[in-house]
Amino acid sequence: MGKPVEIKPGVYWVGVNDYETKLFESLWSLPHGVSYNSYLILGEKKVLVDTVKAEYADELIENINSVIDVKELDYVIVNHLEPDHSGSLPEIVKNAPNVKIMGTSRAIDMVKSFFHLDQETISVRDGSTLDIGGKTLRFIEAPWLHWPETMFTYLVEDKILFPCDAFGSFGALSNKIFDDEVDLELFFSESKRYFATIVSKYSKFVLRAIEKVKNLGIDIEIIAPSHGPVYRKNPIKIVELFERWSRNAPEKRVVIVYGSMYGNTKKIAEVLEENINSEGIDTAVYNISYSDISFILSDLLNAPAVIFGCPTYDGNIFPPIRHLVNLLEIKRLQRKIIGLFGTYAWGEMHCHN
Repeated sequence: MGKPVEIKPGVYWVGVNDYETKLFESLWSLPHGVSYNSYLILGEKKVLVDTVKAEYADELIENINSVIDVKELDYVIVNHLEPDHSGSLPEIVKNAPNVKIMGTSRAIDMVKSFFHLDQETISVRDGSTLDIGGKTLRFIEAPWLHWPETMFTYLVEDKILFPCDAFGSFGALSNKIFDDEVDLELFFSESKRYFATIVSKYSKFVLRAIEKVKNLGIDIEIIAPSHGPVYRKNPIKIVELFERWSRNAPEKRVVIVYGSMYGNTKKIAEVLEENINSEGIDTAVYNISYSDISFILSDLLNAPAVIFGCPTYDGNIFPPIRHLVNLLEIKRLQRKIIGLFGTYAWGEMHCHN
């Protein structure tokens, strides 16, 4: 269980850590868990930025109650309606009956469609602000990160950006939430895997959002996403990484992914690996039958070349390789040199001089 952490005076992390869910979106492994970050902002008015997954609603409310009485909440900001961020909204409304729900017009439409709450809602416009007495919130529309209704919330006086799923990461936080307290290399690796599996299809929208925020000319001292650590020591680093991944900046690496039923395709993969390495080029090699596909996607993200080793299976493509190719199409991991190898197990080989 997480405990509230004060980020700046009057601003608290009140999220939860999930070590129970094994597959994010029922697809992607969570060897280090995942956090659902929710934030409490206290001015004259009391504001909650995003909630958490429904099954952790009680823990969220307990965290809020350890700072203020949840009944005192005036607003809940909905940056994104995906259930891991909005799932506790009904319980928040139940415990804070006077709270107003704020989001983009599209977000408010989705709130009504998803939850059928008899609650006052406020649609915010791009660039609009909310004065909560001593603190000011500014709303920045950021559609398709990674749903159409998404926005960022910026806390003007404290220079904190709350970007929800943008700049997020897999990995739970225990009771240490800041980038200068955690194993940052682990979280950067988990963030890349998060980007590859969740965000990569929407890379152009990531770049648009980054450019939009830059053009606003706002100072950012802290980036507080809804998954993973809060960046206070070097908040721009995670932005630079998301920008690099979005631009598909090539790395000097070849990814070899193969299937091998009886070891013959594996032998070819090993020879390829040895020869590519001898040219001073790094390789990442995966036996797809025993590898976590989310890690493969992460390594493929900025690799300029991928080589598939594929045995014949019932006269067709080896099924796990087919699954990976389908995911590459869905996630739009493009602009790669492709190599293929196999053993011709069901066909004759004819040699000609």
